[in-house]
Amino acid sequence: MNPISARQAAAAVFRPVDSPNVAWRHQAENDSCSTPSFVADGHVVASDGEHLLYLEADGSRCWDRPTGGWTPFRPAARPSGGALWAPEGGALHAYDAAGNKPWIFGHGMQMASIQPAVAPNGDVFVCMRDAERRAPCLLRLSAAGDEIWRAPLPMHASAPPLPDGTGGAIVRCDDDRVIHLDGNGREVWNRPLPERLNGRPALAPDRSVWIGNDCGQLFRIGSEGEARAVFQADGQLRGAPAFDGDRAYVTSMDRRLYALDLQGREIWRHDVGEFLEDGAVVLPDGTVVVAGFEGAIHALTRSGQLAWTERVGRSPSALVTDGRGTVVLGARAQVVALRPGAALETLERHAPLEEPPAITHEDGWIVVDNVRVPRRGGPSVKR
Repeated sequence: MNPISARQAAAAVFRPVDSPNVAWRHQAENDSCSTPSFVADGHVVASDGEHLLYLEADGSRCWDRPTGGWTPFRPAARPSGGALWAPEGGALHAYDAAGNKPWIFGHGMQMASIQPAVAPNGDVFVCMRDAERRAPCLLRLSAAGDEIWRAPLPMHASAPPLPDGTGGAIVRCDDDRVIHLDGNGREVWNRPLPERLNGRPALAPDRSVWIGNDCGQLFRIGSEGEARAVFQADGQLRGAPAFDGDRAYVTSMDRRLYALDLQGREIWRHDVGEFLEDGAVVLPDGTVVVAGFEGAIHALTRSGQLAWTERVGRSPSALVTDGRGTVVLGARAQVVALRPGAALETLERHAPLEEPPAITHEDGWIVVDNVRVPRRGGPSVKR
């Protein structure tokens, strides 16, 4: 790398990064960018409705694959690289890291899950229907696309299954019931719940399953399938609860983020001023991030104080995190990556420098030479 001046380094940072919290933005060709997912090496998988997008860790496009028409089905990253996608709502297509297609599963079947679920070992869980009999089943496939087992379901499951970490999965069926299947595809429990069960399930640290409904009820389901309501919100609960140590974070369409203990008792609530349809994510430093329906991303401290807000575009998709502090989401015709303090981190990675910039911290600001950048939780920038 050729040596660059401090001013050139600052320009290299502030030209692509329009906010201290934005790491990168990828402009898509269509305005239906769906929930992205991370590959283990940092690549990002997403769809704009008409293309499968495989992005580098810096947001540049590695490759894409068209579908020939708009599709609501969302791709999922494969841990070893590549993606899984049902571009036409039928068979499940696997792509490797180079964009080649090593296998296709499910000829003559129809996809029911809006998105496949992938376990850390590469196993795939997906709900599909036989095209002739229309009977729904949950399938567990190996990373190589071989069927391990299939289990019949009483109703199709449009929400992605939730791998349980032992080879089984939790499924929310569209007839308002939650089913747990073990690593051999056998039913562990089958629990009907009150109607309008449109929430996403999540596993708590004690391996109980938490899920909400459109009446604002939050349920805890134990290991034997015993269920009880542990919390009542004022709006629909549709996102998956997020867990961090001794607490759970629950988002609601009543515009609030709730922090609860593991018994469901409220610790605090914060009104972000817009509907919260998808669940929260928790960063390694304990920061809790939520996506508002009007297009703002809100980050709160563990104590419930607003740390920063970033506007990305109306109706952003669900947030996902790589576990190291980066969050990605789809926002209409963009895939956006957020990383608090991204500008400073990028600047500090530029080396060697002829004249290293003077970086100081004062009163909520980061000062790089004469450029002032707000720190997370610091003063807002007028635009």
